Amino acid sequence: MKSISISLFGLAILLTLSFTNAISGKDKVPANKQEILPSFWERLARERIQRTNTYYLKPTKPAKNVILFLGDGMGAPTISAGRFFKAEMEGRIGAANPMMDFEDWPFHTLCRTYDLHTEVTDSASSATAYLGGTKTNTGVLGLTGDVKPMDCRVYKEEERVDSVLKAAIRAGKATGLVTTSRITHASPAGAFAHIAFRDWECDTYMFKDCGKKKDVPKDIARQLLEDNPDINVIIGGGSSMFYPTEANGQRSDGRYVADEWLQHMQSLGRNAKLVNDSHEFMKTNFTGVDYLLGLLAPSHMPYDADRDPHEASIANMTRVAIEILSRQPNGFFLFVEGARIDHAHHENLGK
Repeated sequence: MKSISISLFGLAILLTLSFTNAISGKDKVPANKQEILPSFWERLARERIQRTNTYYLKPTKPAKNVILFLGDGMGAPTISAGRFFKAEMEGRIGAANPMMDFEDWPFHTLCRTYDLHTEVTDSASSATAYLGGTKTNTGVLGLTGDVKPMDCRVYKEEERVDSVLKAAIRAGKATGLVTTSRITHASPAGAFAHIAFRDWECDTYMFKDCGKKKDVPKDIARQLLEDNPDINVIIGGGSSMFYPTEANGQRSDGRYVADEWLQHMQSLGRNAKLVNDSHEFMKTNFTGVDYLLGLLAPSHMPYDADRDPHEASIANMTRVAIEILSRQPNGFFLFVEGARIDHAHHENLGK
């Protein structure tokens, strides 16, 4: 048992060092130069779509509404474990194991998950890929492969990668983000942020790496609320990233960024609501609300197994998001992340 514990401890150190080296640029995988260009990935995607369309001759209409569900950490072994658990709850065994609902959909695929830095992505570079359509470096959000991790500067326009959420806004659709992580965490931030390090969720963390330099990008919390006022629904955890230390937050600049968002929305004449508590969220009537900011926990939302029944679940949050977005006549795009699967795997807490 002692040797097993030592081996696991050594593995944890090795994985930590591997991620640190990836961020710092050490031991990185040499990037294929053509893969740095977003146009390379757009061309591949268009070719794949055109090829796939030849298999199905029936004409189809463009989708009015799109919901992208992400189970962060939900790889094939996790899905198998979910089947086993579902079967056990239903009193089944063996070949009678039920499929998940999404496994019965007509289309399935697998994807390669390397990035331009390492053979295994982190949540930031992968979010840039599946939401922005191009690969980038480990730890980087919404920027091309020309930007290195932890690059403390204002980025050029040509280095920014727009996401499908921003494309939906340009198309006149309503948009929303729902997650059980901090709303500024890597996966949801891939929908709106342009920043060279995923941990720069508020100014305090930026100062640790960039110092008091003037020409630095806005932190992720400020980018979300200041640069993306047209996102209709934002629900998740992470309220501490939007409030100063004197208000039990983590910001060093003294700003109440969430309150500033509400004031700005009201100045635009919008029907906006700010909810800072999960219990309050469950009691609120959202009729007439067109813009919602729900910061329901200081950090991540609790694991569902630990959740108080009077606190919001991912199902509750998604239902409210769809209720608000469905009022918009041109359809909507909604990103929903079950983030804590990944956290449970990291902490060996899978149930």
